[in-house]
Amino acid sequence: MKSKIRGRTEQIPVLGQDIKRLVRLAYPSAPIEIKEQLACDCFIDSLNDVDMGWAIFQAKAKSINNAIQVALEYEAFQNDRRKHGTKLVCAVNENNNFDLNREIYLSEQVDDISGRLAKIENNEKNQKTFSCYHCGVSGNFKRECPLLNNRSQRFEVNRTKNLIPRKVADQMSGRGSY
Repeated sequence: MKSKIRGRTEQIPVLGQDIKRLVRLAYPSAPIEIKEQLACDCFIDSLNDVDMGWAIFQAKAKSINNAIQVALEYEAFQNDRRKHGTKLVCAVNENNNFDLNREIYLSEQVDDISGRLAKIENNEKNQKTFSCYHCGVSGNFKRECPLLNNRSQRFEVNRTKNLIPRKVADQMSGRGSY
């Protein structure tokens, strides 16, 4: 009884009669009021349409015959709406337009930045000449800069002179006593 579900082409009065028959067979000794209430509940469950079930519940159908009548009226109303092609109008939320415009704007910005980045990368690939950060001459790096190498060689000479003890340095220069 609870597993009975309305088929796509099954008519509502036929479904109602099947539910009545199943309830009579399942509960032969139950009072009529109980059978009517069980049949009505099973009918609503077997419709497989929540909106139609809600319409029957709102109509407060006391018997299966009342439930069948309400279901037929609801189905006729729905079929008439579909036939005339009336559609529900959706309220427009202006925030949705704002979000859409914002998304479009951000998408354009991302495309613009991506294009700029690609252009910069292409320029860097095309420029294979590098310039020294120290002297500005292209073709050598700072670590290979001839100006720095001259200075560093002088520094090393001065450093080695300073590392020699004064007495030995004086002897090398000829100033010391023998």
